[in-house]
Amino acid sequence: MIKLKHFRKIDLLAVFLLALLWSGLTYIITFYFPFIFEVILFVTTLFATFTTLLIRKAGSVTLFFSLAGIMTIIIPILGFLVFGKILVLVAMGIIFEIIVYVFKRYLNLVIAGIVSNASMPWLMFLLGKTQLSTNLSYALWNFTIISALLGGLGALVGLGIWYKVKNSKLVLKFEYERGFQSF
Repeated sequence: MIKLKHFRKIDLLAVFLLALLWSGLTYIITFYFPFIFEVILFVTTLFATFTTLLIRKAGSVTLFFSLAGIMTIIIPILGFLVFGKILVLVAMGIIFEIIVYVFKRYLNLVIAGIVSNASMPWLMFLLGKTQLSTNLSYALWNFTIISALLGGLGALVGLGIWYKVKNSKLVLKFEYERGFQSF
């Protein structure tokens, strides 16, 4: 369970703003590219990676995914309505954080992106509670592979963006107020 008392107000504000930015991008992507769901997977992992590196506290990515799911209630992302979408996103956040915070290495952000995105089709399948026919089995495995690749790519791009902005005045001020906690 996420204990909000471990987060500073600025951490919560940063997570909220990142979730707001993600949901805004999600709205734009679904409006202009309604059949290209993969772009959302890429952007989601990018934001999860950036949130992990910026906040550096356990529960930040799960909080990000929870807020992002709530903020995108009215769009049918993940093919579900409200409750199923939030469950899938929160589960993806938990999987992401378990991998990152158990091993505590930057490479694990890429692995976490791959595994959390690859879990998404299976989580959707489990929530749908449908029988797995042969055609659906191939589609599910294909979607899993595509999701995993996009998760890895999103994490790599997130790491690249982080290395470009980590020494900016805004990020340094944010970290200085935190006391430069180690990753």
